[in-house]
Amino acid sequence: MLPCALSGQDPAIHNQRGVEYGNQKEFEKAILEFDKALEQYNKNSARVYHNKGWVFEQENKFDDAIKNYEEATRRNPAQIVSFERLGYMYYRIGKYDSAVEVGEHVLKMDPKNQSVIAWLPDAYAKRLHQRKAQEVAKQESATISPLEDPCKHLQKKKEEPPKRPLFFGTYDFVLRFPYYFSDDEGRYQGDPGLGVNVPNELYLNYSPFKMLEFDVKAGNPYLGTLLPNLLDFSETFQMIYHLGLYYLGIGIMINHYYDEFNYGELTKLYDYKVGLIFGAVRDNYSNRFIFYPRELPHDGKHSSGKTLDVDYIAYEFRYFFDRYLTFHLLLSMHDFYFFDHDAGYSNYWGLYKIGFGLSLTQYDSATDRKFLVITVDFTLNIYLKNLENDEPYRFFNGQGWYGADADSWFAGNPFSGFYGAGHVFSLKVEEWINKNFFLYQKIIFELADAETDHHELAILLGGGTSW
Repeated sequence: MLPCALSGQDPAIHNQRGVEYGNQKEFEKAILEFDKALEQYNKNSARVYHNKGWVFEQENKFDDAIKNYEEATRRNPAQIVSFERLGYMYYRIGKYDSAVEVGEHVLKMDPKNQSVIAWLPDAYAKRLHQRKAQEVAKQESATISPLEDPCKHLQKKKEEPPKRPLFFGTYDFVLRFPYYFSDDEGRYQGDPGLGVNVPNELYLNYSPFKMLEFDVKAGNPYLGTLLPNLLDFSETFQMIYHLGLYYLGIGIMINHYYDEFNYGELTKLYDYKVGLIFGAVRDNYSNRFIFYPRELPHDGKHSSGKTLDVDYIAYEFRYFFDRYLTFHLLLSMHDFYFFDHDAGYSNYWGLYKIGFGLSLTQYDSATDRKFLVITVDFTLNIYLKNLENDEPYRFFNGQGWYGADADSWFAGNPFSGFYGAGHVFSLKVEEWINKNFFLYQKIIFELADAETDHHELAILLGGGTSW
């Protein structure tokens, strides 16, 4: 806060001297003293107006603060601190033209003023965005026919898809702590993969044009608590074409297996899948369908040796209640088939998910930028397992399709491939360091059913960037 007095002079002293010089017929000296009295009065009152504005600012009464800061600068144009606060108040209420004008004035008086330097660059950017928005609104209003319904025009504008960042990327890893029923204790568990001994994933998305985007996902995926080390590494490459509110894409998914639990000896296998992506984006919701089915291609009875066959099919839905609250839904099927065609049998593992959650987003009041996102999720993991099946090519043989088995359908065990279920509760906190970088942490607790052998606590740590 500005000090109450910057000088020991009192305007009443100068006023008294002016009267005395007037009585002595020394009129020039009298006028000089009266001018000094007025100058000192203005300086004193400028301090008072500044202090009053500062109090209003602390109460978030920005309009009242602006009025007092304006009066302070009018009464004492050399009082820089009042210009500093006035410019910042303009910036806070979105009057970016006025904020830039006052900020530039302060820097002319004090080029190294750190208070103004802290917000002026963002004010420049927001002023440019504001002017562009005003120009677009002006052009749109000019194109509306007098006979056209204005509300209809606004609805058309509202249906435009949201803008994607040019580049977006994340990297995260998972620490696993299972709790086994047999020994009644928890322990740390690694997850062998390519390069590191923990589940980890890198995701990159690049949108060089409005109509085209590319994304890459690579790493050792985290597949829940009840599945063994099915994949050593997995990569997905996708190209997506946007047309208005819809998009269509094609991708390739590559999966790597390098372990011994399926065949009793260390075996290296690969699987390549071609996939399709289809989606739609509206102003308040989005849909996405992902298809990497076994049929593209399929390891059938004409294959030989040992092979790996993986599919992934998912539906993702996201609904935006407003800019603060979002609902999301995930339904997915992820099947893993390990064939020994020479021996005539196959091992199968599956993970089917039904999940939903809510995300709360908080924005900085000064910059209106997202700085905190909290997400809570619940997911039902359905685990499937069917080992050493000697009818590997029969349809509905207990492998895939929720473990459906046609032979045992009327024998009381129609879903012979069902292994167990896990109820997954998670809490994720995403913190934005600035507009381009963020960190996130996620606590995952999976409560498995009593027919399995353990629960699991997992901690996911990661970071990302958006440009």
